[in-house]
Amino acid sequence: MISEKWVTDLEKEFPVTRRFAYFDIAYENCGADFHREALEQYMIDKQDLRPDMVKAGGNGKGRTIEVVERTRQKLGRLIGADSRNIAFTLNTTQGMDIILQSFKFSEGDKVIVSSLEHVAVLIPVLGLREKGVRVEVIEPLNGYYVTAEQYIDAIDDDTRMVVFSYVQSNCGYRIDAEKLIDACHDKNVYAVSDVIQAIGFTDIDINRLRFDAMCACCYKGLLGPEGVGFIYVRDELLRGLVPVFSGASAGTSLDRQTMEVTFKDLSAAKLEAGTLPFIGIYMLEKGLDRLLSIGMANIMEHIRECFNVIRNGLTEAGYETAFEYTDGNSCHSMLIKVGDCDEAYRYFTELGVYVSKSLNDTLRVSVAPFTTEKSIDRLLSVAKKYLHHE
Repeated sequence: MISEKWVTDLEKEFPVTRRFAYFDIAYENCGADFHREALEQYMIDKQDLRPDMVKAGGNGKGRTIEVVERTRQKLGRLIGADSRNIAFTLNTTQGMDIILQSFKFSEGDKVIVSSLEHVAVLIPVLGLREKGVRVEVIEPLNGYYVTAEQYIDAIDDDTRMVVFSYVQSNCGYRIDAEKLIDACHDKNVYAVSDVIQAIGFTDIDINRLRFDAMCACCYKGLLGPEGVGFIYVRDELLRGLVPVFSGASAGTSLDRQTMEVTFKDLSAAKLEAGTLPFIGIYMLEKGLDRLLSIGMANIMEHIRECFNVIRNGLTEAGYETAFEYTDGNSCHSMLIKVGDCDEAYRYFTELGVYVSKSLNDTLRVSVAPFTTEKSIDRLLSVAKKYLHHE
């Protein structure tokens, strides 16, 4: 699978791979040639003004309207959802804030979150305290991640929502989401997830993983750019969300005679407000085209094979991972212990291997859909040299 033609073809579309053995997609994908093509197409469509063109304000004009709805539908296809349950955002933070701020909390309600969540999750959750919501922050038992069992044990009669990452940003740990979501639903608690480190790397089928809501920005596994994200909201939760931003959208109507504003209860577009990030949506569509054309089954198999080859190769070279990564608790990124993180980072990057610094003097190594055998060989070669350098 590592040598499949689609892998090398996809690699050629990401210029960063011409300069580095790139193992930092957990941070970002660094942009693709097809993003430039999408940007050019957007400008062509934007400049193609005609008197008969449909103009829908924040929802676009002419062909832009078609691109927005096509992209919404492709996101739906990727996760097995109806496109009406998907709204566009600018980023993960905005998506999480929209979900949390649009929900009708009562004073004394409880929300559960982990202390090691990315700030894109943790800060919006902590902001709920201004509404009188009690936020319980769970500490990881091993310093790296919180388990499904820890969240479940913290649920009580006041809990309304559990907010968690499907795959943890700092260490690559994949939580047992099915177990956690099932437990939440058994106790009438909503399960809300940041999926930015999972989507595009592993299968997310909302008919199996019954997230009540999830959000992500698109500049990692979705092969899109910064500045565009999405939220998915299941019908039961969506029906009760009151948009935190008041503005025009495909899910909002204004009766100018009565001055009444109404929302389409079962349209996530009611959570959008004003002009959408058109340029980002154009670029995202091209990334989704690659994912859907290749197929998530092929991408998952590729990432799993690369992950195992790298993990085994680093272990054989003498490295220790932060914890035991298994097929059940991992996705596409891992932490390796290096002693002096800053020194190791400089060494790897100076020899053309791009990774991230992470917790407790570790390096984070992350696999992309476009990771090739050649780049893995370079990573393992540099990793071995580092252990023996003076």
